[in-house]
Amino acid sequence: MTIYYQMTACLNEREEEIFTTAEIKRKLNAKYATKEGSVIPSDYCYNHSNKGRALMDHSIFEKIGHGKYRYLGPGYPYTGNI
Repeated sequence: MTIYYQMTACLNEREEEIFTTAEIKRKLNAKYATKEGSVIPSDYCYNHSNKGRALMDHSIFEKIGHGKYRYLGPGYPYTGNI
């Protein structure tokens, strides 16, 4: 299971909640034993792009500050700034 699918499964039905990077990493580690170093929430943001980001269609978060993300879920009609 990819990290994207792990995140959507862990955060399903928690739309609009705010999570820190550490919280997201702990949730995936607890549920799937995913190494915390391999979880990079900023790779999955509607409003933030990292160099080399490959999967633009896998956005699920809105970055709201350093290390803070609002979970919006897949397919969210995001219209804010990128």
